[in-house]
Amino acid sequence: MTRQKLEVLQSAIKYYQDHPTHVAMDTVLQFSGIVGSYYHFTPNDYTYLTLQQSGDFKIILDNELKKHLVGVYQNYKFIEAEQKNLLDALDQNYFPTMMSKYDMISGTVEDPDYFKSASFKNTLVFTTEETMRLIQLYEMALNKLSTFQADNLN
Repeated sequence: MTRQKLEVLQSAIKYYQDHPTHVAMDTVLQFSGIVGSYYHFTPNDYTYLTLQQSGDFKIILDNELKKHLVGVYQNYKFIEAEQKNLLDALDQNYFPTMMSKYDMISGTVEDPDYFKSASFKNTLVFTTEETMRLIQLYEMALNKLSTFQADNLN
């Protein structure tokens, strides 16, 4: 879902590049919706935290397994922090502004200039960059998991 969001965000940026002077409000409104959508990954870390907090992590005798577990859960913390940064930015900046520029009940744009402004375009770019960063972090975590799995299957 995050990759699909990235594709739409990149299309939105390209749309603005291709239409620097005239933008269609119905098209721009589609882009505004994707900026505000987010898909959070929340791993179940109950067992991992329980092992750490209880001191039972030491029952795992394989040091490589311990290193991989720590590495994977470290990646999860990076993902969590990045997701929080994106959500905070949207909650503090984008959503309040967006809600004052668009009437959700009637589906009408109250301030068309906002959707043509540098502020909105910069939000597109910011969200695109944050989305790419999240994808990189997801891929890093998946890579750690697959590398460990492949090493232990051999």
